[in-house]
Amino acid sequence: MANQLLDQFDLTTRKEEVTVPKNTGNSLLDQFNNSGGNYTSTTEEPEKKAGYIVSAGAGILSGAEKAVEGVLTTGTILADLGLGTDLTQKVENWFDNQAVFNKLEDLADDTWLGKTTEILT
Repeated sequence: MANQLLDQFDLTTRKEEVTVPKNTGNSLLDQFNNSGGNYTSTTEEPEKKAGYIVSAGAGILSGAEKAVEGVLTTGTILADLGLGTDLTQKVENWFDNQAVFNKLEDLADDTWLGKTTEILT
């Protein structure tokens, strides 16, 4: 169910193609006409942001995930110090590479309410 909720947000950016009119009298615009009249805009469309309720829900889940990560990391730090292992790095990499956790964090960051619920959780 969480994946269905997260998949409704397209987090990709799109570029816009603009056609410049010919012989505008403006030397800068006329230079574009010499190259075919089309160029790709460097401005990107704004991302679709989550609403307050979705962002708050994502904040709760993201905060809970970060709490679990913190507890596990604390335990692995002690194991690393006592046994000379590298468990902390493996745990942090596993949490960082989970797409669901990254999407939840992005959705929580869309609004102040999501970020606040993430911190309070």
